[in-house]
Amino acid sequence: MAAMVIVLAPSLGIAAEIRIEGGDCASGVHLVARDARFRDVLERLAEKLDFQLRFEGSADPIVNVDITRPSGELVARISPADSVIVTEARDPKCNGQKRVVKVWVLPTGDRNASVPARPSTPAAAPPLDEAARTILRGHGMIPPPNAPGTPAVSP
Repeated sequence: MAAMVIVLAPSLGIAAEIRIEGGDCASGVHLVARDARFRDVLERLAEKLDFQLRFEGSADPIVNVDITRPSGELVARISPADSVIVTEARDPKCNGQKRVVKVWVLPTGDRNASVPARPSTPAAAPPLDEAARTILRGHGMIPPPNAPGTPAVSP
């Protein structure tokens, strides 16, 4: 069982640690991350587990975890604040078990952006042309012109 330990950014006074163990066919992946950036954790996981990473996240939070899970579940659970898409495929080297092949971290929407309000009343329908009126009349949806008790409809 190989382990990967990375210590990051000592010049910034941040003692970040990323330790990854396992990831073989028989066991889950054990990840220990202390004061590590989310992006750095994903980059190390991508290196260790051999998957593609596309990081477009709008935030890069600090991750503190000690977790053991199957690789796909682990990647999806380490940052609940971001939208993470994990693509898995059957691994022929591991008796058809799933392995992560690609991870995509999507940017979160601007929560302060305003959404235009919908009008409270629907817009008036455009007037019907004669062909549409004939079709609707044929299906009984519009009374025939000059029918008793119906208001006059202007063309």
